[in-house]
Amino acid sequence: MKKLFIFILTLLLIPSVLAATYTYQGYVSDYANIITPEWKAQIAQLAEDIERSTTAEIRILTIPSLEGGDINQFAVETFKDWGVGKKDVDNGLLMVIAAEDHKWWIEVGYGLEPHITD
Repeated sequence: MKKLFIFILTLLLIPSVLAATYTYQGYVSDYANIITPEWKAQIAQLAEDIERSTTAEIRILTIPSLEGGDINQFAVETFKDWGVGKKDVDNGLLMVIAAEDHKWWIEVGYGLEPHITD
C-alpha cells in the first residue's frame, strides 16, 4: 500500500517538477529546438504586437518530452509558474508543444475564454 501511495504521489508531482525546469525565455521558449530563428523572431513579433494592441499575453513553449507526464497538467503548472496574462484580467495564452511525444496543448486564461477556448 505504501508503494502504491508513493507511485501515485510521484505521478502527481511529475508535471510540477517538469514545469519548474523550463524557465521563461521570452515570447518563445524553444527548449526542443524545433523553431528556426527566423520563425522564432516572427512569432515573437506577432505576440508582441498582439500584446501591445490587446494586452493579451501569448507565450510558446516547446519541450523535448513530457517524460510520461500529462500535457494538460504540465501546461496548467507552467501557465501559473510563468504568470502568463495580466493579473486583473487573466488574459494569457500558453501553447505547449512536446515534440517527441507529438502532443500539444493550449492553456487559456479565463479572461480570454470568451474568445479562445483551450
